Amino acid sequence: MSKTFGQLFSKVSRQTGQPYLTFSDGKGETHSIKEDISDIQKEVLTISGTYLTKSWVAIVGGTVASQKSYDIPATVDKITSVRVTVDSNEYFPNLIGIPEFNSYANTNQVSDIPIFYVVDKGQVVLFPTPETSSNAIELNANIYATNLEIDPSVTTDSTTELEIKEGFENVIYYYALMEAFTRLEDFASADRYSVKFEKLFKGYEKKVHNTTNSVVVKRG
Repeated sequence: MSKTFGQLFSKVSRQTGQPYLTFSDGKGETHSIKEDISDIQKEVLTISGTYLTKSWVAIVGGTVASQKSYDIPATVDKITSVRVTVDSNEYFPNLIGIPEFNSYANTNQVSDIPIFYVVDKGQVVLFPTPETSSNAIELNANIYATNLEIDPSVTTDSTTELEIKEGFENVIYYYALMEAFTRLEDFASADRYSVKFEKLFKGYEKKVHNTTNSVVVKRG
């Protein structure tokens, strides 16, 4: 099960004995657990831009008769499914590839019940082409978080509710512990988590993270 940043902060705090997101080292200097997490996040994002996401429902708007293409909201980074509501009935068209979609689209069929969709140039394209107007189009979507504010409180910072893709939380967790224990001058613990971090991080560098059930939105 994936963890939120808030859960990860709590885990690091318990392990280090530091109850806050910031703490002082033996030299009286203040350090930030969240800043450490933000640093490693940028490194992990060079491997996979999808490890940190927030799921939500994006409202595209209503269908327009004889119009098959609809702009995707700018905040959407990835679509996991499309839902079209017609007379209180919900329909979930299947995602297919653009070449296959084009072979169907060339038939010029119209219907309010969608069968397939593709994402192309920042738009979701439906087949068959909607026959009537005002049927709601919604996207089950993800938005990526690419950075974190430094040192906000867990209770007020909405990014703490973002979920880290399952598996990646340990990369971030080990790095945060390695940095925290180094600053607390507990070098034995720092070395132990450094070994764990390096092993996991190198492993993820070799992996390619793909999914056939979602599509990344490319614009332009």
